[in-house]
Amino acid sequence: MNRREHSQHYRYNAGFRFARRVALGALVSVLAAAPRAAAQSASRVIAQYLHARGGVKALRNVRSAIYEGSVTISPGGETGSYTLITESPAKFYSEVLIQSEHASEGCDGVSCWRDEPDGNAHTLFGETSLQLETLARYLNARFLRNKKEKIRLAKPQSAVVNGRQAIRVPVEAPGGLSWSAYFDASNHLLVREIMPARNVPLFAGWTGWEKPMAPGAGSPAGSHPTLSKTVEIDYSNYRSIDGVLVPEHMLLRCGDASAEVSLSEVKLNALVNDSTFSFPILSRKPLPDVATLLRAIAAHQRGIDKLRDDYTSTETQQVVTLGSKEEAKKDSESTFNVFYINGYEIDRLVAKNGKPLSAAAQRKEDRRVEKEIRKFQRRAKRPPNKSDEQPGIGLFLKTSVFAHPRWERYHGRPVIVFNFNPNPSFKPKTMVERALHDFSGEAWVDAQAEDVVRLQAWLDQSLKVGGGLLASLRKGSAFAFEQSQMSPQLWMPTYAEVDFSARALLFVGLHQRIVVHYSNYRRFHVSSFVKP
Repeated sequence: MNRREHSQHYRYNAGFRFARRVALGALVSVLAAAPRAAAQSASRVIAQYLHARGGVKALRNVRSAIYEGSVTISPGGETGSYTLITESPAKFYSEVLIQSEHASEGCDGVSCWRDEPDGNAHTLFGETSLQLETLARYLNARFLRNKKEKIRLAKPQSAVVNGRQAIRVPVEAPGGLSWSAYFDASNHLLVREIMPARNVPLFAGWTGWEKPMAPGAGSPAGSHPTLSKTVEIDYSNYRSIDGVLVPEHMLLRCGDASAEVSLSEVKLNALVNDSTFSFPILSRKPLPDVATLLRAIAAHQRGIDKLRDDYTSTETQQVVTLGSKEEAKKDSESTFNVFYINGYEIDRLVAKNGKPLSAAAQRKEDRRVEKEIRKFQRRAKRPPNKSDEQPGIGLFLKTSVFAHPRWERYHGRPVIVFNFNPNPSFKPKTMVERALHDFSGEAWVDAQAEDVVRLQAWLDQSLKVGGGLLASLRKGSAFAFEQSQMSPQLWMPTYAEVDFSARALLFVGLHQRIVVHYSNYRRFHVSSFVKP
């Protein structure tokens, strides 16, 4: 090899080595980019997102927002209007109007409701209500108040969204609500969310994506298969509105269905009337006075209590003990025969976790039940005293204030629904008064039968016994029960649920969820059980 050839060979090899170093360096950079993104803490990812949108101060100044635009449904290409209105901390209203069909839902800060295209407007309750309330808080805050809203973030992971590097953050919130949020690795903005369809305002409120299942087809009449799926929501075209970045385009995909939302107008901190978030008016029929209605219910209930003594039923009770992260740690199931003595419920245990009691255990249980029966029979024969009294309607009328009475339909029947809250002018003196006073809730009353068909209530603040030294029932503990009409004169319980978190003697903590189902009502008289 002569000098010229050697020089060319050297330059070639040197160039090759340089190109190889550049290529390897680029490859290392690409491979390292994703781990570095995922290595960030979830709180760091959220902090970058809040800063990218305009900063924490600017976001906290947003008290209300109105989003209006158009929506296009696929397949089919139907178009319509879309509206989302929010007000901090927990109010929202969502509406979809496509041709002649209309769907909306909302939360007014106390309760949540849904009005479906078939005109079935109803208040939500249970897990569905809790999840929609959680969503309302999230729509107002968007990761701004994670600790206060009890939103938990898991370890970030690298991802790719529409060809761009992104960071996925798993999110958990109250009510068993969980979803994934994706943030652009470069500009830190939220670019995608994947969450259950029933928790997406547009998809949950608009049930026309797929035909509802027919009754008897494996799900309740009117349920929609789409709502059991997940929705992928892409956000794009961010624009600054009063110093806050807002996405003007959303693409929602759920299986073969999709909805494309283009916002035409966004108003921040606009004045919003409270009636915007209220349950829609279904009837102009006059509403009765709530206090008068409750007194009629109390009188009716006294007659029902006498009829109940002639019936027995089967009660199935499921008890789940929850851990600090709402995970199930222990569960059990008990089956009872239920009957009544002078309106008092007596439960006779017959099975545990699906297995009947042993003969010896059943004899022991029956002796306990006989003692209960004789105690209530003796009580009925002597003059009543204060220890026998149960909290009545009169006390309820004193401890609570009533609001938002409205007409709804429940299981096909017209009902009156109203909210109740602690009466600020009432000063409780006894534990019973304190317990009744500290609960807020809602009641559904059959207007024709004058009886409660459903009631749900929750503690607005912790209920303490002995100043909290003996025991305390924590804020958020809740209960609900339902009744059904067995005959024109008789209403009987069908369902109950209790979710409580308590502490005893400063040390022992307990969080349990108890669900009770009543069934198999039949004629019965206590004399057939008690031995002479």
